[in-house]
Amino acid sequence: MKRLLAVALVVWPAVAAAQDRDKRRDRDESDEESAADRAERAARRAEKAAERLEKAARALEAARAKDEEKKDEKEKSLVEVGGYLKPGFGFRYRPKALPRDRFEYGFFGTTGLEVNAHPFKMWEASVTVEFSTEALRAVTDVALFDLQGDGVIDGVQYKTEAVPGAVLQEAVVRFIPHETVTMSLGVMRIPFTLAQQADNSELMFATRAAPNDTFLSGADIGAKITGKFWDGRFVPMIGVYNGDSLGLSIAETQARGVVITARVDGNPLGAFEEGEGDYQRGKFRVGFGVGGMVRPATLYDTTTGAEPHSVLDGRISASLRVAVRGFYFVSEYFRRMQKDDFSSRPETADGAYGQVGYFFRVVPSFGLEPIARVGFVARDETFDARFTGYTDAGVNLLPVAGGDSPDDVKVQLAYKGERRFSEHEEAHGVLAAVQLRF
Repeated sequence: MKRLLAVALVVWPAVAAAQDRDKRRDRDESDEESAADRAERAARRAEKAAERLEKAARALEAARAKDEEKKDEKEKSLVEVGGYLKPGFGFRYRPKALPRDRFEYGFFGTTGLEVNAHPFKMWEASVTVEFSTEALRAVTDVALFDLQGDGVIDGVQYKTEAVPGAVLQEAVVRFIPHETVTMSLGVMRIPFTLAQQADNSELMFATRAAPNDTFLSGADIGAKITGKFWDGRFVPMIGVYNGDSLGLSIAETQARGVVITARVDGNPLGAFEEGEGDYQRGKFRVGFGVGGMVRPATLYDTTTGAEPHSVLDGRISASLRVAVRGFYFVSEYFRRMQKDDFSSRPETADGAYGQVGYFFRVVPSFGLEPIARVGFVARDETFDARFTGYTDAGVNLLPVAGGDSPDDVKVQLAYKGERRFSEHEEAHGVLAAVQLRF
């Protein structure tokens, strides 16, 4: 017994020490697990706090952006006024004309006033009035003539002259429900061609190409819907107009009927600048466009107001343009066919033009733009075809080319040629003009 007690006294402290070590180890492991749990819970709480903070930051940024938008709307001018001045001098020589008309020369002037308004969100309005020294043609003399000498009036002869006046080029109300859709109503040009889509102050030459003006020119009255998708890479348009701006009308008749028109422009490599030219010297772009219009109408005799006839006037257009680093090329083709109920042949006409320009800076504040244009019009091709060719060439001087809009001031020197192949007549002219846009 004493021996057992002695052994117990010797072994027990070791056993007790081992048990204490086990307890401490278990307690330490439990403490470690508790610390890990606490760290994990703390991490989860920190993550949730970070999410709440990020959400609050986004809400604060959205509120700040909304406040800035409201501030910009308040500070934005409701009405913007601008315009352009275009005085110049022209000379034309027609070797086979009457002595009175062989030489024509003189100064001319055109002024445009543009007003743009943004009175409400999604609503805009614009007005453009052009004042010109030759805006209208007024009758200055009227004479009756008797060919038979029997006292019966056989006709009336009258003389007209160009007089100063004002022409309403645009008066449009626009509703923009989304950045990709614009609805327009009022006085505007029919966007049947690229030239018609450019403003009068955004042209490469002083005037639009003669073939374009032969098929349609000036402003009309109507409504259109325009789309603009993928940053201007796809631009469809559809509209309805009175048709007063259409050319190639039948002499001594008046047509009544609405014009329905549509056009699609595709610019796969990016949108072009507004107007004609590449004054921002952008990247390479190419554009294609097609347009069509149809006008079912009734023709009336302008003298008697009677003899109504039904006609169907259809026209198509196609365009190609390229721009890169100041180089700009555009070509357009037009065709018109009109059928009626009083003749066995349709009225047909074709036309086309191509123009090119290259803008570059000689010094940072002064630029040059050599320009050239050729075109033709073929009228009444099914019966008595008449062909006319046009040749224009010159240079634009841009003395403020260092600004954001290099063409705000443009001095143009150009040659203008016209040749009527069917009549064996020709005309040659020169033009010098200054355009200042503000």
